[in-house]
Amino acid sequence: MSITIVTIARNEQRYLEEFFIYYKEIFGCEQILFYDDSDDDVQKNICYHYRDYVTHIPWLGKGQNESHNHALEICETEFIGYFDLDEFLVLKKHACIDKYLEEVFIKNRAIVFFNWRIFTSMGYIYEPDELVTTAYTQCLPQSDPRFYISETNPKWRPNFTKKYIVKVSRCEWAGTHKATVNGDVFEANEGINYDVVQLNHYHSKSLKSVIYKDLLGIDYTNKNRQLIVGNGRRDTPFWRLLTLKVLNNAEQVRDDLLLKYHDQINTAKRIHYTEKIEFMEDVERPDFSQYNLTDEEQEICYRCLCQKLVAIPDPESEQD
Repeated sequence: MSITIVTIARNEQRYLEEFFIYYKEIFGCEQILFYDDSDDDVQKNICYHYRDYVTHIPWLGKGQNESHNHALEICETEFIGYFDLDEFLVLKKHACIDKYLEEVFIKNRAIVFFNWRIFTSMGYIYEPDELVTTAYTQCLPQSDPRFYISETNPKWRPNFTKKYIVKVSRCEWAGTHKATVNGDVFEANEGINYDVVQLNHYHSKSLKSVIYKDLLGIDYTNKNRQLIVGNGRRDTPFWRLLTLKVLNNAEQVRDDLLLKYHDQINTAKRIHYTEKIEFMEDVERPDFSQYNLTDEEQEICYRCLCQKLVAIPDPESEQD
């Protein structure tokens, strides 16, 4: 049984190699379709070095659901799975995905969902220069009503949110957390079970990412280093509670199942792409008063705007 993994990303180049290697070498997928939502060639140039199993597809501004359904049209394998770059599907009782699919997709089954297991920031201010699966080994408990019940939407619980693998021939429409199979809509239902498989979700890799992406919806990677405010849907009491729990070490459990793959992933890297942080001194300080941040949070925001990421090495220079 063969499977294609689909992902979409914008300016997430430092995480590409680990994701590619994990899903190909360890998980056992046949092909990866990478939808590039960036406005430069950095991600494209990294994909070039993995072109034997990664297909790079330019997708600036076209949308995630649209990429899912485009993948359905061009996929050449029997199954397809949709995961973000910060999501690693962990098989606990099967050596590779083929064995799992053989056991799960029996009779008339066409789709299977996977529970998030949300990992915390480990107290990092900025993301460390390390593999995601190595740097983060603490996650939230399996059940905690203060975290899993949203104040703005009581029916929505983060760890009940799931991603999925579906049989291509049976799927008519693919969304982020649900799909249409033979005319019926299938979506995540309540209940968490990590016994056989879990979806490691590295939700907030640092205080920087929490402040910018979760609380404010700000794009801090734009080339002009300007604050681009999102729709504010996460600046709610619930999301602030989530932020505190993700950053606070008091209520975490250890999960280091993926540590054993550290050497294998590093050895398989083809360019060892990383980014060095340099700080610029001439960046104008924005007015943070409208964002309801503490003084410490404001200072971190400003330092993020002053960052300049320098690629090491430059992947473009290594193309044939």
